[in-house]
Amino acid sequence: ILRNVDAQKREEQQRSEFISTASHEMRTPVAAIEGFIELALNPKVATVDEKARDYLKKATLATKHLSNL
Repeated sequence: ILRNVDAQKREEQQRSEFISTASHEMRTPVAAIEGFIELALNPKVATVDEKARDYLKKATLATKHLSNL
């Protein structure tokens, strides 16, 4: 029984470490994408037509959704 509990604890620890690492690895590029989109939407930094602005706003919503996940 002790071996079984130890194996379960190891598996839970590995699962937890994987989720933590995967979460961190996803957040970093998503944050960079969000930053670049915000720069593109900033009228002081870039000139974007309305169609492109609409696409960028949709991309902002998608990155925020990913960040929340």
